[in-house]
Amino acid sequence: MPNQGGGDLRMRGELLRKVVEALEANARGELAERLEGAFEEPEVAMFQHRFNEALTQISARFEEYHTSSMELAVGLSECVQVLAQVRAGDLDASVSEETVASSDELVARLGTALNETIAAIRQQVDTIDRQQLVQPDDAAGNPSPDRSPASKSRAHPQRSG
Repeated sequence: MPNQGGGDLRMRGELLRKVVEALEANARGELAERLEGAFEEPEVAMFQHRFNEALTQISARFEEYHTSSMELAVGLSECVQVLAQVRAGDLDASVSEETVASSDELVARLGTALNETIAAIRQQVDTIDRQQLVQPDDAAGNPSPDRSPASKSRAHPQRSG
């Protein structure tokens, strides 16, 4: 039978104080804080168990979100760096295998697409280079117009950056 009178109110007040303290600690980022102590009443003990269980689940979700956010930030940062390298003319740049294999689907898809795009650009550049090498000189020995220095500068204008 539950304690009657002032003792019961003091015990419930103590429980409420501990609940508030645990919630405040979790709100400050102290995710390991739980309701401590042994409570004799079965309902209170069950509440304590469920409350601590809920805090454990919240803590686990927070850690998952934090890890996922960090993975997303690192992956996107790497993709931006690779894009900057490609923009500067480095067609050997690529997104790392670690990023392409990321558990973050967005990062993995972006990294894969970026690597595929760079490979396609590299293939197009190689094709153009081979075509320019195959162009024969005319009968007088003059280079074909496609291989003249002027046409090369038009085909590949220098960007100021």
